[in-house]
Amino acid sequence: MTRKLAFRTRVCLLLAILAMGIAPIGGPAPLGVGTGRALAAPAPVEVAIGLTALPVSLDPVQDNGLTALATYSLLYDRLIDIDDRGNERPSVATSWRAVNDRTWEFKIRTGVRFHNGEPLDAAAVKFAIDRALTAPQSRFRTTLGPISRVNAPDATTVIVETSEPFAFLPSRLGTRVWFYPPRYFQERDVAGFTAAPVGSGPFRFVSWQRDNFVLLDRHDAYWGGAVQIARIRLRHMPDYNSRLTALEARELHLGYIMDVDDAERLERGGFRTVVQPIGQGFQYFFRTTIASPLRDVRVRQAFNHAVNKDLIARVFFAGKTRVLQGQPVGPDAQGFDADIKPYAFDQRRARQLLAEAGHPDGFALPMDIGIGFAPRAKEVAEMVAGDLRAIGVRTQIQENERGVYLDKLVNARMGPMWELSLNYAPSFDLLPVLNNFICDTLHKSHCDPQFDALYRRWVGSFNEADQKRLGNQALRYVSQQALALFLWQIPGIYVTSPNLQGVRFRGDYTMNLTQATVR
Repeated sequence: MTRKLAFRTRVCLLLAILAMGIAPIGGPAPLGVGTGRALAAPAPVEVAIGLTALPVSLDPVQDNGLTALATYSLLYDRLIDIDDRGNERPSVATSWRAVNDRTWEFKIRTGVRFHNGEPLDAAAVKFAIDRALTAPQSRFRTTLGPISRVNAPDATTVIVETSEPFAFLPSRLGTRVWFYPPRYFQERDVAGFTAAPVGSGPFRFVSWQRDNFVLLDRHDAYWGGAVQIARIRLRHMPDYNSRLTALEARELHLGYIMDVDDAERLERGGFRTVVQPIGQGFQYFFRTTIASPLRDVRVRQAFNHAVNKDLIARVFFAGKTRVLQGQPVGPDAQGFDADIKPYAFDQRRARQLLAEAGHPDGFALPMDIGIGFAPRAKEVAEMVAGDLRAIGVRTQIQENERGVYLDKLVNARMGPMWELSLNYAPSFDLLPVLNNFICDTLHKSHCDPQFDALYRRWVGSFNEADQKRLGNQALRYVSQQALALFLWQIPGIYVTSPNLQGVRFRGDYTMNLTQATVR
């Protein structure tokens, strides 16, 4: 048989096999050829995002941590959104007002539907708020404020009543409760809903594997306008090196919270770096409620003078962060006081304050830090310890695994000095910060009845001028009493691959994908 005839014979045989719908050896039959099926639509382009953590549950009442918001904000909606600068803007609620000092009215957007077609109306909003306040699984039962009753008199109105005046209810409630269809949830209960959640956000649920990934597809009927990205895979990657390796291998389109040095190196290779400081202030809290030299305000002030915060920010973050200006929040917080003077780096002054407090030769002090809570936590602790050593304070760094650290925090078993990344996102007001300095906190680091009285007047004030004045007084008290070693705002450093464009990041750890595209 000639070579040409052999070739023709093989072609004819292959055509005959395809005509019978039989797959040739080495691969399946091409779709639409002899199979009786139409050509399948091409698979959607999948954008892979490496997060520092997925929520502990896709039931949005079970995780109130900041890292959960990145996932929840794509699947669900809330009453109020936060823009790139920390300002409130309408979402499901188009407007809100105080009817009196114990009653708030929210007007609900019309025409919004969940992914399964159920309406997102006032009844759905009431259902979600009630469950956040009462469900055994809820992490919000004590954090939403003194809510006593929620009513939905019509489809577009929600009335929230409080047991005492609470001026911060819109920001506290509006940014923390996410919505899901009541009938669907009731039919499936917690376990069924968590396995296949339904929201109303720009993406709808496809599948998930706990502590591995969540797969979401674009919701074309989204009320806010459909995004262009068709599919997103959110990956649970708490290990920093895993995120870095995956980015370098082009397995990720986007990496959350990257190290500044690696970000700059990746940028030289064509990646894009975005810096968006997070609404989170990193500091060491001082426990004034236990016996230690830190009960003396002069010692606490000495610590703030002793540490070179600007140098640490340059060494570890290449200056891509904001050093806290003598207060526990950054300038993106509503209520930030630009007139508060930061503690200048002055070790001579620090030693003088220690001597005035009766410690001219210094003292030894344990310092609790957590593993995996903040970037460069151990290296930072060592540098802080070095600065304190220069004024005679000998710190013993005590590293704590995540579970141990959280147990110490919620059961008030921290030592006299301990690390805390203090969130003022997602609401970007002073409430989640200042309530860490009242007597009734889990960690019980400070207790002063006079400050508590000031705090109660502040949260109950509906007069804008009075609220600002009282908030400034409370913030100045925290600063002047040096209730923490104020360090810096956590830098949000995000790295995207060259083919992902248009992602915008917010200070509450969420991302805006409205204009995002992938090539």
